[in-house]
Amino acid sequence: MDIELTNNNDTQQPLEGSASINSNPPLIKEIHMIDNIFSASNIQAQTSFKGFIPLDSFLPKLTDKEILQKLNNIFIGDKDFIKVRSLKKMMFKFYMISVSTKDKLSHLIKTSPSELHNVKIYEYTQQNIDTLIERKLQLHDNTIIKILDIPINYDVTLLIKQITDATGKRITTYKEIRKPPQKIQNWNKNDKPIFIKPIYKQLIISFEDKAAADYLLEQDWCLAIEDSVARIVPGNPKHPIYT
Repeated sequence: MDIELTNNNDTQQPLEGSASINSNPPLIKEIHMIDNIFSASNIQAQTSFKGFIPLDSFLPKLTDKEILQKLNNIFIGDKDFIKVRSLKKMMFKFYMISVSTKDKLSHLIKTSPSELHNVKIYEYTQQNIDTLIERKLQLHDNTIIKILDIPINYDVTLLIKQITDATGKRITTYKEIRKPPQKIQNWNKNDKPIFIKPIYKQLIISFEDKAAADYLLEQDWCLAIEDSVARIVPGNPKHPIYT
């Protein structure tokens, strides 16, 4: 029986609507499953059958090592259990559970162990992984806003405080974006290129709650800063405002 430990100090914030272990969460939405995955030809070729649990199904305070140990403790007495390991594809991290029979995997998918408190185990297929990655990316994009046309020397921490007070929601991250000086065609008297420094910058803000971004966009918010007006736009490039 193997346990693979990676990124021992890795933690992550839960996605909105995701379940958390030990917190009696609601059931995660079902993913459409592929039919006939256990055909006779597949069974003969397979020596193990795999399911997985997304990282954000667990409490964010748990480290990678703690989650692996918890899963190992749950399955260690099961004769069909092979191993559990952590994997990451793009920004999507998950825990793969390998068992020796198709019946065991089918049972885990239908009814996860009681120790997981309704945390869903999915069948490990590329379709299921891609579906959850797409869902995660979409949810992440929808918690982000961009603030444009901020005077270059303005202290963005003042903006952060103003937006936090207005929404009442926690900001998880923010990043200031400054464009590099722009080179123009003319040359100065010393025969050197002329660069024009930008007068505005941008701020990208990620909220813990999608509702905060929705609130600001619904209000059609603009911020008067010094002699300019900063505009708030969605961080999601597929937002209807861009179509």
